[in-house]
Amino acid sequence: MCPLGKMRLTVPCRAVTCCHLQCFDAALYLQMNEKKPTWICPVCDKKAAYENLIIDGLFLEILSDCSDVDEIKFQQDGTWCPMRPKKDPVKVSVHSVGKVERKCIIFSNQYCFNSFNKKTNPWNLFI
Repeated sequence: MCPLGKMRLTVPCRAVTCCHLQCFDAALYLQMNEKKPTWICPVCDKKAAYENLIIDGLFLEILSDCSDVDEIKFQQDGTWCPMRPKKDPVKVSVHSVGKVERKCIIFSNQYCFNSFNKKTNPWNLFI
């Protein structure tokens, strides 16, 4: 995830003067500095001049290997694993409702009976 654009990296880079592993998107960084040249690393706030930028080959490989993942986690031994979003279980509850008044919009002359034994169109929109 790029700290500049808050989206997936396309070209991962950082400056040789940086001490961190985190990359930012080179294309976005160059585009931003073209408009307002500050040349400051968005991760550590150190100077990150154009001539000091490097493309990170490891991150480039990771991006191509994990096209469906936006974040990864590095382990202490240097290995990495994709960070997949957890899917929370959805609780479904059924509530009994008193009398429900339904209004229908009829789209054709074909009818059927709904659960309330009323003559309705199978393509009704309930309002």
